[in-house]
Amino acid sequence: MLNKIEIFLRNNPILFKFARTIHSLFRPVYNGIKNVINKILRQCRIKKVLQISCPYKVYQSSDKHTFFGYYDKSPFSKNGKFLLAMTVDIDNQPLKDPCVANIGYFDLNTPDIFVNIGLTTTWCWQQGARLMWFPSNESQLILYNKPINGSFGSVIQDIETKQTVRKMNFPVYDIEQTGRFAATLNFGRLARLRPGYGYINFPDITKDVKIPENDGVWICDIQQNKKELILSMDRLARYNKNETIPDGNHYVNHLCFNPEGSRLLFFHIIVTKTIRRTMAFTCDLDGENLVLLNDGRNVSHYTWKNNDELLFFSEGEKGYAYYLHKDHTAQYSDISSKILINDGHPSFVNPYTILTDTCPLGFFHEQKLLFLTLSGKISKIAMFYSPFSYQGEIRCDLHPRYDANLNKVCVDTPISKGRKMIVIDI
Repeated sequence: MLNKIEIFLRNNPILFKFARTIHSLFRPVYNGIKNVINKILRQCRIKKVLQISCPYKVYQSSDKHTFFGYYDKSPFSKNGKFLLAMTVDIDNQPLKDPCVANIGYFDLNTPDIFVNIGLTTTWCWQQGARLMWFPSNESQLILYNKPINGSFGSVIQDIETKQTVRKMNFPVYDIEQTGRFAATLNFGRLARLRPGYGYINFPDITKDVKIPENDGVWICDIQQNKKELILSMDRLARYNKNETIPDGNHYVNHLCFNPEGSRLLFFHIIVTKTIRRTMAFTCDLDGENLVLLNDGRNVSHYTWKNNDELLFFSEGEKGYAYYLHKDHTAQYSDISSKILINDGHPSFVNPYTILTDTCPLGFFHEQKLLFLTLSGKISKIAMFYSPFSYQGEIRCDLHPRYDANLNKVCVDTPISKGRKMIVIDI
């Protein structure tokens, strides 16, 4: 029902704007009342802040807020010994100026000792610094974004020696399995049009251009330290010419290689003050064989199942739900419209099972951590209750990630005095 109302409102801009105005006026009061009631219930232990059915450990720096970032990268090392993390002094406030974040890791056996190996000021609440393990035979190499030579950049670093192995003159969004090529975008434009996802360190030189010709999706050569624009925003707008949104600003987000690194998924997004359209594309690494998925309908979170199939929480014939799409085609199948209709952050743990969560729901702001099988069975691992002050740009979704042996799941959560990471033994 809510999906139908949202679709109706988005198709009627005047009503949508009116609804947003009413929502913005009454939301603070409503949230304030809910916050007070929830604090009382939790103090009285009527409603637990955290419910986990498996053994778990809390990882947190003693004097800082601790988190990892997005769900599409795993913080676990391949050898199962270390857990990547970031720590910051601030929490629960939008970034107005660049702020230092510590880059480091925990030994999984010592959850209260954070090993700091580097610093960065290019990070955000939703996706961190795109911290990740670098794909190589050397399991101690990591990659993360940081300013290089007065602009956005990235580094490859050895966590044992703390030495920087390589500096790149571009930030990285994703890297393919061999470690040779990366995909990137304009993090300044992303920060301006989607607060909480990009970086605010340097001015966005495209801010006065709604459809830039010299910006879009870039492929980077790590070894040669070069990047090439393979798809401009202008080309995407012309390709998708039936999607007419007057005065819309165009940008890209959520770049993701398929497992073998031959295809790239990305979102082309158009926004105005009242409208937001998010469309999923795939392409080869040279920008060719461009495919618009889901018939151009809105998509949200995503994951590759294999080299040819993708899962989206998206708008489909039966409303918003999880749909499995076949690359290069218009084929897709509904796997959860009657089972799980709440948006989340999915990953395939095997061809038949998805690890996902739910965005904060209901009166108590519940966040569920779930296994969803393609046959329709749901297993709940844990339930969290997020404080109401964590919303919008500064929200803290669980963003579940699993380790290489499928033994552990890691989530970010702001329960009890700021952000921390919880590792659950499943």
